[in-house]
Amino acid sequence: MAKRKTKDIQPMRELVQLTDSVEMLKLCVRMTHLKLDPVCHMDRAYAERWYREHYINGVHARYVMKPGMSINHVGDGIVYRAFNCTDAIAARLMRENREYINYFEDLGEFVLPGQSVVEDTPTVIPEIEEEGAETEEEGAEDTPTVIPETEDTPKEEESPKEETPAAPEDDKVLEDLEKELNEEK
Repeated sequence: MAKRKTKDIQPMRELVQLTDSVEMLKLCVRMTHLKLDPVCHMDRAYAERWYREHYINGVHARYVMKPGMSINHVGDGIVYRAFNCTDAIAARLMRENREYINYFEDLGEFVLPGQSVVEDTPTVIPEIEEEGAETEEEGAEDTPTVIPETEDTPKEEESPKEETPAAPEDDKVLEDLEKELNEEK
């Protein structure tokens, strides 16, 4: 077996967490190509809202339409420009028409703030054939060894996570439990 070609794993970028409204405005201008004025309080408020609702949530953080470009999508009846083209819309447009790939700059994959970059990055180990190595049939019998966690090993402390809203089926289960408890009383 020859060396297996592996694709280099690009490090994932973490989204920038900003606190200054002027920096948020500058990021918004770079991503949306809108002409926003840092002196105007309404432009700063728009940029802060865009940052909270679109950038930091990952809605518009990867694909940026190049300046001066627009796509008149006949199916939707919408003219897409940098400010109204989210990552999902950009990916859909590029799948529908390969020519649109040149309309966008890909900033690369990202990790939302608070997520671990290490957990999401796969480890690729290339196989190397050495002289006198096992044949493919003998190598197929080998299975990876899984070592279960024991109580002696220290567990990593989990970082506090934000509570997510309960799914509708979770609410139903909770309601059923409350009814059972009330019936017992």
